[in-house]
Amino acid sequence: FRTGSAAATASVREISLPDDTTEAGKYLREAVRAHPELYFAKFVVLGEGDTEQLVIPRIAQARGVQLDPSFVAMVPLDGRHTNHMWKLLRDLDIPHATLLDLDYGKVGAGPARLRDACSRLMDNGLTPLEGLAGYDKVSEIHDGLLLQDIKPILKHLRKFAVFYSDPLDLDYAMFCAFERAYTHLEHGKRGPDSSDPTTTVLGEKGTRPDYWNEERTEWLGWYRYLFLSRSKPSTHLSALGRLSDEELRLNAPEELVALVEHIRKEISL
Repeated sequence: FRTGSAAATASVREISLPDDTTEAGKYLREAVRAHPELYFAKFVVLGEGDTEQLVIPRIAQARGVQLDPSFVAMVPLDGRHTNHMWKLLRDLDIPHATLLDLDYGKVGAGPARLRDACSRLMDNGLTPLEGLAGYDKVSEIHDGLLLQDIKPILKHLRKFAVFYSDPLDLDYAMFCAFERAYTHLEHGKRGPDSSDPTTTVLGEKGTRPDYWNEERTEWLGWYRYLFLSRSKPSTHLSALGRLSDEELRLNAPEELVALVEHIRKEISL
């Protein structure tokens, strides 16, 4: 049941949910119980966790877009059931966008994340490879792709309202964009230690791409210190408090700017 403010009418839509006994069915019902606002939202942003609920509205505000939680819902997403959430929102006729982590360099991530997203889009009746030069089958997005080869795929998937934080996740993207704000140490804090953070952050080496070389080890050390050994929300709140609207507007990660502008366009803000 949804109301249309423009025409002062209400519409009723039938929705189909996975069976209650399945893992997907249980997840969706718990998600709806935890976030009932999504039923009444003008727009829904699906993200990987709590960070999105802090960072996206703040960057939007700096760009003159007020994401009022009463009509823009931020809902944490379990990646295993993405397609079911997409189908629910489509059945409800609610515009939505998804922000995912690329996790480039982690085993089973990077290109595998893109293959998974494409397959789930196809499960929802879409054709995500259409218009993507060089890729006729999902399997052609292979694990050996370099980050520079992946970038065009990331931008292409935005046509389907699927956005990626790269190369790792939203936390790392914000740290890279605003290094000074995130590396500011409060009194008594010592910062990251000198041990190698790579395995802690990326997992076992496996076939880790050369992108994660020694030059980036220092940044991974800060990532481990800021986001794996401390509260992510408090880390972001502290850093965001040191940044002006102008700094956020000019230097925010490009994928977040694209997401905010997509939301602005969809709900005419």
